[in-house]
Amino acid sequence: MNRTHASTLTLLLSSLACSGDPAAPGGGMGSGGGPSGSGGTVGLGSGGQVVGAGGGIPGGTGGVGVGGNAGGSGGVGPGAGGVGTGGAGAGGGSGGTQQPVDCSGITTAGYELCASSPSTCEAVFTDSAGCDVVCAAAGLACASALENVDGQCAADTALPALGCASGHQSDYCICSGSSSGSGGAPGSGGAPGSGGAGSGGAGSGGAPDPGQITITDLVPGFASEGGGTTGGGTNLASAISVSTMSALEDAAEASGPAIILVQPGTYAGTLNVTSDKTIIGVGPGVMIQGNMSISGDDVSNVIVRNLAVRGNYCATYDECRAGADAVYMGNGAHHIWLDHLDISDGQDGNCDATQGADYITVSWTKFYYTYEKEHRFSNLIAGSDDEPDSVGKLRITYMNSHWGERVDTRQPRGRFGNIHMLNNYHNTGGGQIHGVGMDMALIAENCVYDEDISIWTDMGSPRGWKGVGNIGTADDLNATMGTVFTIPYAYTPLPASAVVDALTSTECGAGNTCTLAQ
Repeated sequence: MNRTHASTLTLLLSSLACSGDPAAPGGGMGSGGGPSGSGGTVGLGSGGQVVGAGGGIPGGTGGVGVGGNAGGSGGVGPGAGGVGTGGAGAGGGSGGTQQPVDCSGITTAGYELCASSPSTCEAVFTDSAGCDVVCAAAGLACASALENVDGQCAADTALPALGCASGHQSDYCICSGSSSGSGGAPGSGGAPGSGGAGSGGAGSGGAPDPGQITITDLVPGFASEGGGTTGGGTNLASAISVSTMSALEDAAEASGPAIILVQPGTYAGTLNVTSDKTIIGVGPGVMIQGNMSISGDDVSNVIVRNLAVRGNYCATYDECRAGADAVYMGNGAHHIWLDHLDISDGQDGNCDATQGADYITVSWTKFYYTYEKEHRFSNLIAGSDDEPDSVGKLRITYMNSHWGERVDTRQPRGRFGNIHMLNNYHNTGGGQIHGVGMDMALIAENCVYDEDISIWTDMGSPRGWKGVGNIGTADDLNATMGTVFTIPYAYTPLPASAVVDALTSTECGAGNTCTLAQ
């Protein structure tokens, strides 16, 4: 994995980690012939994408091979030559784009829908139906079944998981499944070109499925600085595939580098991650029901992508405050990339970083709560004004991330750190957005705030804040106070007007919405 960012184009491609995002790379391009080449036309597959272009630009450029939905073969494009021919592009290919699940059949059948995402429906039955029956009402499969909390639409994660056909009077069901569309038919290439001598090169591969991430995606933001973050490497042939919590725990806690591929399902418990790990959910519907910790001064170089973490239920303010964060990074842990996570219902916080955590990037992640409770404080950076281990650290990038349903405060609220907020979306209706406290500086850039309050709250003795290019309904969108910092990495932001569509897309938008290209 590339450990540096040499140009703004490199970071743009890394920040748009899946090909469904704007400016994602397409297929390869053949090099052209002589300067007077001309000619090919562009072929279109029925999937609606360009699948082959001839030598139709001056200089005899070969065909650009761009695949259909699932990525077809690239166009073989001899450029215009003395007797050269234009590019013939075989495009298209079978494959599908993932569609969001439709949970309406569950409520139509009379069951109570508790929560939903693009890949899952969660519901409770009270008539002994069993989760297989509940899920089938929406045309889905039962991913897991749990005891429900009496009188509530919530899972009791303190108890063991059940079978999908439990036969209990009432249980909590997690249903998953998706439909696929077919890709475009092969497209025809361009007409022969004519002109100067020389032959063009062959175009390479097609564009990947718009809902995919790859093991070689570049690390953006602060996690790319200070030596960079590589996790367990990029050799998928050495990856460990897991489908149980015990196997996931063993792999994540083992010494040495590892790539861990997590199959769809619910994994109940606490996941402690050690150094040199890449953990990736292979598709939507991967959920850790409990919490994840990346903690300790001997823990570094960690990548976690494309999964959900949901905190366990808590009732009162004091119970929640004393509970666990859904995701915690701290006690000196550094060089961490969290990408395409779906983080909700943290008992204390959703995703906190304290006690000297450093060089962190959180990208394409969604933060929210599935139920009303008193303590809905999402993202805390440093837990006290008296936290000497955090001075000069807590360098964090939040990019392409979404704060949504029921978040009340801390988007984030922090101290000490240099915080870069880039291309994020806030539509919470909460009482606080950015709480900037002791010795902290925060830059918010090209973000969208569909809120009705000021985006800034002075929490006491901040260095400063700066808004640049932000849009929305909130107040003080592009205000400046005090001094901030120089962003050390190259990047190119999305236009703020493109942020909401990109983050809420069901094809690799924010959250556990992607598939891993293997």
